[in-house]
Amino acid sequence: MSFQRGENPDFQDIDKKYISEILRTLKEAEYDDEFNDGRKVKIEACDFTLKIVYEQGTEIIIQLWTDRILIGDVWYLLNTRDIAERIQ
Repeated sequence: MSFQRGENPDFQDIDKKYISEILRTLKEAEYDDEFNDGRKVKIEACDFTLKIVYEQGTEIIIQLWTDRILIGDVWYLLNTRDIAERIQ
């Protein structure tokens, strides 16, 4: 698992001791009915991006803001403060 902050194009690895905690926090995300209603949403650039690469090479990109995450085209509500503290 790695992360990218703001405009920096480089991903940095996340310390292995934090990965299970970050995954546990991501599991708390709840579907965001308001942002997934089909309308276009204009927001600021994400605070940071997580990249999960599985053994077979499949990647998942998760964009994180303070109170929401975006996985693919689906929005979820989540307080990302705990994750941000672990990757600083």
